[in-house]
Amino acid sequence: LVPYPHHRGQPSARIATLAVHLGRRLGLPEAELDRLRIAALLHDVGKLAVPPEILEKPGPLTTREWQAVVQHPRIGQLILEQASAIQDAVPLVLHHHEHFGGHGYPFGLRGEEIPLGARIIAIADAYDAMIQDRPYKAAIDHAAAIEELRRHAGSQFDPDLVELFVDLVAEGLPALDPTFVALVGDGPVALPEAAGVLAVRSRRREAAG
Repeated sequence: LVPYPHHRGQPSARIATLAVHLGRRLGLPEAELDRLRIAALLHDVGKLAVPPEILEKPGPLTTREWQAVVQHPRIGQLILEQASAIQDAVPLVLHHHEHFGGHGYPFGLRGEEIPLGARIIAIADAYDAMIQDRPYKAAIDHAAAIEELRRHAGSQFDPDLVELFVDLVAEGLPALDPTFVALVGDGPVALPEAAGVLAVRSRRREAAG
């Protein structure tokens, strides 16, 4: 993966860390946490196929431009399906832009039709997007981001997961997972390398169990 900013497809250690901590709050087993780690780290990899002038556009997108953007979960699916070690993460990547109320993409799934991991990533991704500057918007602070998550609970986000996330970050943002930081860094990230590191980590846990 080329060293683009996160909104152009670069993996985000913060999103992956938040997602995994939320999964732990839910008591997910380690195998499911590993699946969540991989999907959260690579959920926007499909944006590498979206023209940068669209992702960096400071103004509203045209209908054609928006159609290009909403293809990125499907493109991410196609990319990750080529790496056998991380195929379990594909459904979470494919569905992380579905909305709890049924108005998301790519399939308009609603409620618990959306995989749990995808619902978790949606919240972590939205929070991260809100607290950072993007070409098309200025960052907002933590309190405002939490207010937005709550405002869209039940329509965009799973309301139970939103409240769990609010409780999680009320104690302070979790420290970034050093494995994610080491993988992402400030330079290019090779998809096979990232997949290999995370897959080995998963196998070691299974062997230890």
